[in-house]
Amino acid sequence: MSFKVKLVSTVIHLIFIAGILTNCSNIQQREADIVASVKGIGDISFNELQNHYRDYQFDLKYRDNPEQGYQEALQSLVLFKRKVADFKKEEMYENKKLMSPIQRYVNEEIRRLYFEEEYLGKYINEASITSYYQLINKEITYQQLVLNKFYNQNTIPEINVKSRIDQILSEINSGTDFDILVSRYSEDITSNNNGLMPPINWRNGWLNSTNRAISSMNIGDIEVLESESMYYIIKISDIKIIDIPQLNDIRTTIIKNLREQYLDRALQEFAFMEDNIVDTKDFKWNEEAIKEIVSWSKDDSFFLGKYKDTINEAINLSNNKTIISNNLEDIRYDDLLYFLNDILIPGIEKDISENDLKNYIIEAIRTDLIINKAKDLGYDEKILTENATDALEFQYQKIYTIENVDNKLPTANDAILKEFYNEHKDSLLYQYALTSIYVKLFDGKSEALKMIENINAGESFEQAANRTYKVKSFIKNKEGKISSYYSKEEPILGNIAFEMEPNEIIGPIDTYELGIQKFAVIMSSRKIEEKVPTFNEIKNLEKLFEAYYREQLNQRVKDVLASKYPVITFDDIIKKNIKSGVYDKQ
Repeated sequence: MSFKVKLVSTVIHLIFIAGILTNCSNIQQREADIVASVKGIGDISFNELQNHYRDYQFDLKYRDNPEQGYQEALQSLVLFKRKVADFKKEEMYENKKLMSPIQRYVNEEIRRLYFEEEYLGKYINEASITSYYQLINKEITYQQLVLNKFYNQNTIPEINVKSRIDQILSEINSGTDFDILVSRYSEDITSNNNGLMPPINWRNGWLNSTNRAISSMNIGDIEVLESESMYYIIKISDIKIIDIPQLNDIRTTIIKNLREQYLDRALQEFAFMEDNIVDTKDFKWNEEAIKEIVSWSKDDSFFLGKYKDTINEAINLSNNKTIISNNLEDIRYDDLLYFLNDILIPGIEKDISENDLKNYIIEAIRTDLIINKAKDLGYDEKILTENATDALEFQYQKIYTIENVDNKLPTANDAILKEFYNEHKDSLLYQYALTSIYVKLFDGKSEALKMIENINAGESFEQAANRTYKVKSFIKNKEGKISSYYSKEEPILGNIAFEMEPNEIIGPIDTYELGIQKFAVIMSSRKIEEKVPTFNEIKNLEKLFEAYYREQLNQRVKDVLASKYPVITFDDIIKKNIKSGVYDKQ
């Protein structure tokens, strides 16, 4: 009998590993309930709406009214999607000036997609999906004998444990029952059950590399598998053929399993290519340039943006030094500026050493070459359109807003501000009557009277209230309607507050709080009469001007996008999920 030793290796971590793993979630089955359908964009599921509801904290803003919160979240999500769709339709990603602030991120996404398609993608295709499906209609029962690599610290652990493996394999060859060997040698609690493990099937076969290795074994096989801290001697006891769902029903699960299975191998292949894409042995470093760049980087703000002015100033002074000379082309200061703007920023941004800087430049050169390979295959166009990630689309809607709102705001000068004042002084800029009061509430009238007595005896309102009281503000419009200011509560004491003079104290006043009778002692703390303010009295006129036109432009954008991408909403689906408590789960 021959035995194979398989190494269960760990995943190599590259810069973009987080994005690769995150992308796994994008292929999961989405919530089936559709809450809206946007023409030219597609359907919006309740699951997607719920994520937006939480990510943008509508759940906190509308804690007491989730139905209204979900409606507001849906409007926000639809607007988000419309902006992204129009960004792509108008090909705004072709505008280098607009894309400049996020170019580094875009290039990293191009690099990630290149890996996904050219390296991981070759293991995930119709042939591999079908092949995988044909192999998962089985349930594998197995036993394991576990040996800890570091169990005995008195000897060299690795040598000691391998000698024990050889001894166990020798006893298996001699015919010793596997159950007996598990009981005798296994250093795991599963030995209490003769090492018998829960069966492996299509649902859990992908969970880890050990399970995946076991899934490829046959009845009677005995193999040694290795993890970082353990050796597993595995014996396959039984394999049963089982019924499994149709391929289309579990396709997304199979794709996810294949990703898990081949990610390690694909990353290793990518890393090998990355290491060999340029021959650094030919590099001749200009140490003078390296020292100068390191000296610039001592400024904490250098890698935060100051590098642009510093390097451009050097170039303008005919100091575009060569950093590296090689057989292909020289790398100069203007290339470094490009690397920092468009490729990547060093991981160490403070106290960077000369060696750190060299390693960064080498990594930037490699990354640039990979991105250019990806662009030659059209991955730049793909990542900017149909393969744009959620994070990239978030940047799109921000850029869209900047271009269509921020960049179109009129410039305010004295003449324009005065024209704005004259146009809006009787409406937007009109100063409504405003009053604020301090309120101390008591359950009983006698307590309120006692506070009045203390005030009459010389105590201030604050002293008599033990410095615990409520502040309420009210505003009155031109028609005389009183509303609570900065609050949604009913203006119960509004009429009384406007009748009081500043610093006047009255009480006890019969009132109510949450439907319960209370007795209030009130002091007027501020009172502003309604009037048309003069031009010079409005201190924040420029901010009011900007806010007014920002709202106008935002509304114009909303109206244009709504006509381009009309929406049909299904409020009953939202209500159904809210009623069932879905919004309160997870």
